[in-house]
Amino acid sequence: DSGRARPMVLVDGRSAYDDRNPAWLMAGREVSTPQGRMIEWSQPEILLYDDDPYIRMSYPDLVEENGAFFVTETQKTIGRTHAIPATLTSGLFNQWNNRSVATNGLLLNLTGKKALPVQAAMPKLPAFNQRDTKSDDQHGKDLRAGFSVDLWLKLDALTPSQPLLDSRDSEGKGLLVATAENGSLRLTLNDGRTEATWSSDQNLITIGKPHHAVVTVDGGPHYWHVFGDDDPMAMITDELIPRCQALGPGRSPGTIGVMGLSMGGYGAVLFAERRPDLFRATAALSPAIWTDFASSQGANEGAFVNAANFAAYDVVTHADALSHTPTFLASGFHDPFYPGAQALAARLPGSTPKEVIFANGCHGGDFYNAHAPAALAFLTNHLT
Repeated sequence: DSGRARPMVLVDGRSAYDDRNPAWLMAGREVSTPQGRMIEWSQPEILLYDDDPYIRMSYPDLVEENGAFFVTETQKTIGRTHAIPATLTSGLFNQWNNRSVATNGLLLNLTGKKALPVQAAMPKLPAFNQRDTKSDDQHGKDLRAGFSVDLWLKLDALTPSQPLLDSRDSEGKGLLVATAENGSLRLTLNDGRTEATWSSDQNLITIGKPHHAVVTVDGGPHYWHVFGDDDPMAMITDELIPRCQALGPGRSPGTIGVMGLSMGGYGAVLFAERRPDLFRATAALSPAIWTDFASSQGANEGAFVNAANFAAYDVVTHADALSHTPTFLASGFHDPFYPGAQALAARLPGSTPKEVIFANGCHGGDFYNAHAPAALAFLTNHLT
């Protein structure tokens, strides 16, 4: 690096950063260097964004309370406060020590000390959108999906347009990861209708040196109940589980449990209530459960469409559906969702095999890590 600042492209005298969409988050730690104590930063993660790139996220403020983190957002006339998932902050702070390979949702894994095969069967990646056949005009439906491509590579030359991963067919449909100009990588996605291309920062790739490259394509955020055209529950019950069962796991009755934390904890309870025929047991760690619609709007305006939508998917109101489903529930005394967890525990039927833990702790990684083993043990004991 020459040390000179790279030019920023301006449009109408302004840069794209002026819209402050998306907002990013990094973790920092103090380290000792020959120059003294300095801050070492993690890789950044997108924290907030709007589908419309012209929506301005204002200036986010980071708030810490009782070990939990929150971020504020304003859009001129609307102010919001979002709870930051502990899994995100924990992942950022553990980036320096985490050396394990991600296996959750793994579709293809090519490893070995020898050269990799020239060709391999490309797994089917999730679709990002489809035609909504239930709508009057059959408009497009955003499926809120995503995937990641994780590569280790060592190049003998930095010639642009070297294909590193290429799944394109004869018509160009598929994905391509290739070298680009000035030591960068380029991702190209083509769905047969449109093509999109992104390039990494320049001067990242060095000849003869091993590099770890990760490409993440995210279709957007979602919650665990039906929200407009989005049905993440069906993604699990009608797509993921049948795919797993086709490979063997989960075929036998009583072998499927569901576990989640925070928003996923709410989802774990909701899934068990809606599909007791499918899920034998459920475990919820610090579930993000609100006691009423107004409270949900104060914390996450996009969680529920309206009061009727909240009532339809209120896991406290529908707790009777867990009468024969073993249920594990854990929440910290200082968790902002503790009142919701209390309300759920009070409504669990007497016939429900249950383990409820209320203890010191916040809505954060320390509490999750302390009680996740007990949740897993509970599920193990109740699955056949």
